[in-house]
Amino acid sequence: MTYKGAPVDKVRQRRGAYVAAVLTIIQAWRRAGSPRAPADSIVTYSGAWSDYCRYPLMWLGYPDPATALFEQIRHDPDGDALSGLMQEWHAVFGESATTVRKAVEAAKSYPNLLDAMREFPVEERGEINRSKLGWLLKKNADRIVGGFKFQRTEADGRAAWRVVPARSPPLPPFPPSAPSAEETVAGWSTRL
Repeated sequence: MTYKGAPVDKVRQRRGAYVAAVLTIIQAWRRAGSPRAPADSIVTYSGAWSDYCRYPLMWLGYPDPATALFEQIRHDPDGDALSGLMQEWHAVFGESATTVRKAVEAAKSYPNLLDAMREFPVEERGEINRSKLGWLLKKNADRIVGGFKFQRTEADGRAAWRVVPARSPPLPPFPPSAPSAEETVAGWSTRL
C-alpha cells in the first residue's frame, strides 16, 4: 500500500490524541454493553483483540477488520486439500491412531483416501512416499481445517496420527471495567 505523506510520523507526533481516541472508542463500546456484531469466529484472534479492536470498529459501522484474513482462509487451496485428506482419513480410520505405513497400505483399498493423499507432492514413481506424507502430517499437526485436525500420537510403539474434531478453546474472562472516557482522556493528555 502507498500513502500520501507519512502517516506513521503523523501518528507518532500526535500519539496522545490517537491513544485517547482509541481508548474513548473502546470505553464507549463497553458502556453501550459491549455489543458484538455477527461475525465469523477467529480462534487465534478472539479475546482481547476482538474485544478492543474488531467489535468496537464494527459497532461504529466500519467493516470487519478481519475480512482480509477470512478471504485468505476461504481461498486456501492447500487448506482445501488438507481438509479433504482429513475427511477421507477420518472416514477410513475414525479417531483411531494410525501409522503412516498403515495409512498408505490402506489407501490401496480406499481410492478416495489415495486420491486425497495424491493432492500433495508425496508421490514418487507412482507410490506414496511415506516419509513425505509423514513430513506433511507433522507440518500440519494441530492445524484446524474443516472442523478437524491431525493429532500426533502413538500406535504399535511408533509415531502415529489420528484425525479428531477440533474444539474451540473457551473464551477468556472479560477484563474489569476501565475508568470513564473522560478520566482516560484526561489521564493520557496529562501524561503525554
